[in-house]
Amino acid sequence: YYDDAPINALELPLFLESDRMGYLVDAMTPAKVDAQRAVVKNERRQSYENRPYGMASIILSENLFPPDHPYHWPVIGSQEDLSAAKFEDVVEFFRKYYGPNNASLAIAGDIDPVKTKALVEKWFGDVKQGPPVPPLGTPAVYITQEKRLVHEDKVQLPRLYMCWVTPPKFQPGDAELDLLAYVLAGGKTSRLYKRLVYDMQIAQDVYAFQDGSQLAGTFWIVATARSGHTLGEIEKVIQEELDRVKAEQPAQLEVQRAVNQYEASFIDRLEGIREKADQLNAYFTRTGNPDYFNEDLARYKAIDPADVRSVALTYLRNNGRVILSIVPQGKKELGAVVGKEGK
Repeated sequence: YYDDAPINALELPLFLESDRMGYLVDAMTPAKVDAQRAVVKNERRQSYENRPYGMASIILSENLFPPDHPYHWPVIGSQEDLSAAKFEDVVEFFRKYYGPNNASLAIAGDIDPVKTKALVEKWFGDVKQGPPVPPLGTPAVYITQEKRLVHEDKVQLPRLYMCWVTPPKFQPGDAELDLLAYVLAGGKTSRLYKRLVYDMQIAQDVYAFQDGSQLAGTFWIVATARSGHTLGEIEKVIQEELDRVKAEQPAQLEVQRAVNQYEASFIDRLEGIREKADQLNAYFTRTGNPDYFNEDLARYKAIDPADVRSVALTYLRNNGRVILSIVPQGKKELGAVVGKEGK
């Protein structure tokens, strides 16, 4: 949760958040839960089911992670989950997870630290702790064969998704994969953008990113075909560039450009007050150190071209990925063709 407020109204969001954390259960009723159930069901429709290409992330997660892994399903749940959740389930979940012993609070702005800490103690001091929340015993994920999927959707242009399971945030390989994403599709001079969009003009767009989450990461390459072109054409070019970066490390200039781009976006994200607070909180939650800025940036500056090639070889295996083609209804032939699995 986040709140924006002028400095002279700081006490109001502290009151509101402490009231929510400590006393929301007292105000909840089955009727109120049912009303919110309908809202969340509609949010799922808007975000996934009725949005072009909206089901891609759900389909990919289901096929990247096994059923006993928390990332197998989306946070919002399924329509069946939302229908089945009882009032007692919501209360139990809240009491288990929404206590001060399982939360962190970051405040950024032109504040007086001493007065602000006193206000936090004033409003949160009487909020009772919840039960201990043990860490999840998450199973390791290792895909041993390529999966190819086709999903028909109400879209005009086919879109290709390539996804792999990768390291979590801040773990070895996470930063290197961030830079690999820049080398492949970070800007108009990147390898995939130049070939697919500019030179060959067979794609409308292409992007890549490393999504390092707490329990595991995923690496994505996404490209939308231009009218008259198939995802098979696009996959062939992407595979050529993946093979090239595995066979020969990127040039030093490519990697340095990626580092510079990442540093610029890194600093840009810290220009706003809300972004500062969010980053402080994220660092504390993930590393235990809210002042992790320098260590985080240093990860990227220490990477050399050989490191980028190494993570491509290690994590972007041909037999360890999910390839999803989203195509217009009735046009499965526009999807990526089934090819031989590699290593």
